[in-house]
Amino acid sequence: VLVVSPAGQFITEQDVELMDRITSKEGIRELYVVAAQVDSQLFGSAKTQNDGQLDGVLDSIVEQLGGQLKKVIAKLQDDNPEVGDTYDQLLEGEGRVLHSSGLCASLRQRFTERDEWDEGMAHVWGNLQANYPDYFAAENAEINLGKLANLSAIQEKVEQVRARKEEILRGRIGDYEQDKRRSLQKLRTGLLRFVEQRQNEIEHTDLETIKQRRKALKKAFSNATEDVKLDYEESIEDVVRKLKANARGEIDKEADRLSGQLEGETKTESKSETIKVEKKGIGAKLARWLWGGGYEEKTRTYKTTTFTLRTGPVSSRLARFSGKLTGNLGSWVKDAEKEWQKDIIKRETKVLAEHFDDDQLDAAMIRRVIRGVVNSISVPEFKYEKSLPKTLRARGVLKEGKAEDFISEASSHLESLRTELGKEVSKYADELAKEMKKVRLDERLLKQFQTELASLEKSIENKEMEIERIRAIKGELTNMEEIL
Repeated sequence: VLVVSPAGQFITEQDVELMDRITSKEGIRELYVVAAQVDSQLFGSAKTQNDGQLDGVLDSIVEQLGGQLKKVIAKLQDDNPEVGDTYDQLLEGEGRVLHSSGLCASLRQRFTERDEWDEGMAHVWGNLQANYPDYFAAENAEINLGKLANLSAIQEKVEQVRARKEEILRGRIGDYEQDKRRSLQKLRTGLLRFVEQRQNEIEHTDLETIKQRRKALKKAFSNATEDVKLDYEESIEDVVRKLKANARGEIDKEADRLSGQLEGETKTESKSETIKVEKKGIGAKLARWLWGGGYEEKTRTYKTTTFTLRTGPVSSRLARFSGKLTGNLGSWVKDAEKEWQKDIIKRETKVLAEHFDDDQLDAAMIRRVIRGVVNSISVPEFKYEKSLPKTLRARGVLKEGKAEDFISEASSHLESLRTELGKEVSKYADELAKEMKKVRLDERLLKQFQTELASLEKSIENKEMEIERIRAIKGELTNMEEIL
C-alpha cells in the first residue's frame, strides 16, 4: 500500500487514521509513504543548506519527512500499545518514504506541448527555472523533472514487492511439499507394517483355522455385543462432556481478555484564549459609555479533557475474535475426535480381547478392524459465521459521546458473541452425540471381521501367489524411500 501525504502537511491525523484502517486488513504486509507535491518544498531551508544542489535538497527533504514520520509512529505506538508491530517497518525499514510530484510528472510528459500548459503547470515551471536554473535548462530539464516525479523509484518498490511475493509463494510451495513428503513417509511406514502383518497371517494360518474362526465369530460376538455398545456410548458421553467444558472455558477466556481491551483514552490538553476584560476606573467607564472602549485583552490558559477512541483496533479485534474462536473450535473438535478415536479403539480392543480366545482372532486383526471401523465413522463439521455489524466497522477516531457509544455497542456485541458461541458449541456437541449414537458399532465390527476372514481365506487358498505379490509390494515400498 502506498499512503500518499502532501509534503507540506506530512502525516496528518487523517493519514494516521487511514493507515490504521488499511493495516487492519488481512494480507497487507508492505507499507510505503509517498510525500506528494515535493516541488512545493524546494525553495526553503533545504535549498540553502544544500547550496541549491537539487539531489541534495531532495535527499534532505526525504530525510526530514522520514524523521517526522518516525516521531508520529513512535508516539502512536506509545499511546496505543495495541497496534503492536504493525508500523515497525516504517520505523526500521530504509526507503519507506518516497518523494513525488504529480505536476512535474505532467510537465515531463507534456514537455513538448508547453503552449497547452495550464496556469498551475506554468507557475511551477517558472519557479523551478528561477530557483534551479542549472537543472532546468533545455538539455537536462526532462531528466530532472523525472527526478522530482520519481515514478521510476515508486515503480521499482512495487516490482521489489512483487518479486518478494513470488519468493513467498515459492516458500509456501516448499513447505507444502515438505508436509506431503512427511505424510507419504508415514504412509509408507504404515503400509510396510501392514503387508508384513498380512504376510505373517498368511504364512502361519491354515484353512481349517479360518473355518473354525468363522464359526466361533458370531457366537463370541453375540456375547460381546452389550459390552461393545456400553463402552461405545460411555466414550461418546465423555468426549461430548470434555468438548463442552473446554470450549466454554476458552470462549470465556478469550472474551474476558478482549473485554479489557475495549477502551478509549482520555487526553488532557492545555489551551489558551484571549478575552476582553473591563478596565477599572472612572475613565474606563466613561470610555465604555462613549465609544465602547475601556477594555483590555488578557490571555486565559485552561485545561480540557477529551475522551477519544481509535475504532480501527477495536473493529479488528472484534472481527478476529469471532474468526479466531471459530477456527479454534474447529480445531478442538478435530482434537476431540482424535482423542475419542484413541479412547474407543482402546476400550473396544480390551472388550473384544476378553471375548475372543487367541486361537479365534489374533490381536493385530482386532486392532486393525476396530481402527478401520472407528475411523470410518463420519463426524459432522463445526461451522459458525457471524459478520461484524456495519455500525462497528472502523470509522477513524471518535470523541466523547460517539466514542462511548461505540465502546458500549462493541461490549454488547462481544457478550452476544460469547453467548452465541457457547450455545452453538453445546448444540453441536449434542448433535454430534446424536449422530454418533446412530452408528451400530457392533454390527459394523462383525461385518468387518467377516470380510477380513473371507479375504484371509482367499489369500491362503492362493498362498504362493499372494506371498509373491506381498514381497513385490514390500520391494516397491522399500525403493520408495530413496524417492522420498
